[in-house]
Amino acid sequence: MSDETEPSSRPEAPKAAPRPPCLCMGLGPELTQLIAKLAGNDDVCQQVRSAWVDVLKAVQVLINAHIESLTRESETKGTRLTVE
Repeated sequence: MSDETEPSSRPEAPKAAPRPPCLCMGLGPELTQLIAKLAGNDDVCQQVRSAWVDVLKAVQVLINAHIESLTRESETKGTRLTVE
């Protein structure tokens, strides 16, 4: 009796579907290189940091305005009754 084994016949893995093109259209790697070049410049880093703070403050204003509008809506709903 011989122990001859046949090579295992595994099913081939399904081929991956083609990926759609990147939405950045190649801009991502270019921006990464630009940021890497500018990262050593303290003035640029400070300017970017300040700009980012301004963006966050603008988002905060939008969120606060939305909260206020939701609060006003909830205050106008319903009827106030005086309880004796």
